[in-house]
Amino acid sequence: MAACLLRARGFEVLAPLAQTPARDLAELVVRSRAALVALGSTMDTPAALEQVRLAAHVARQTGARVLIGGAAMRRLELPDASSLPGMRALVAESDGAGRRRTRA
Repeated sequence: MAACLLRARGFEVLAPLAQTPARDLAELVVRSRAALVALGSTMDTPAALEQVRLAAHVARQTGARVLIGGAAMRRLELPDASSLPGMRALVAESDGAGRRRTRA
């Protein structure tokens, strides 16, 4: 749902599969020079949360704005990420992110 919302707002969205390892996600963030990285999870297993931490850390190192959301993310504390309680917050946070497609 977040991907659809961001596409509708003019962002190019790269949506890797849920099981994408953090290392591969980090490479995608670096290669794409992402301005905004939205991470979400409903699983709160230690392994899943560690994957989110690693991906968020790499994204911040590239200068991307990091947004996290989903049921499992409510307990996760990431100092370099904005926690989103819902889709309205995603809209508000994405407003300041750059590199949207121009509409003809």
